[in-house]
Amino acid sequence: MAKIIIIITLLLFSDKLAKNIHQKHPEIIDLNEVKTFFIIVSILMGSIWICFTAIGLFGALFEHYCLTLTYCMLNLISLIYHLIKSFNDPLYWCVVVVDFIIMIISIIFD
Repeated sequence: MAKIIIIITLLLFSDKLAKNIHQKHPEIIDLNEVKTFFIIVSILMGSIWICFTAIGLFGALFEHYCLTLTYCMLNLISLIYHLIKSFNDPLYWCVVVVDFIIMIISIIFD
């Protein structure tokens, strides 16, 4: 569910990014093509991200306690990395929130 919120946020920001790219290169790129491209890329990346997260979480939960703990530690590293990146780019705050929620869920299942 949280990954879907991130995808929606990316789609909202893709419109602004598409307009900026079109303003820099109006003779080369059509605005509708840029918007469509960013929407497709955001959907694909979000879907892949959701799949890998779900596979990791459920695989770890059903396999062994140690895998769940390993998944939690890897998610903690990801959380710290995105937290550091969020100071430069405010868009990463959505990712920080989602990583935190996933980490809490994996801790609850431990």
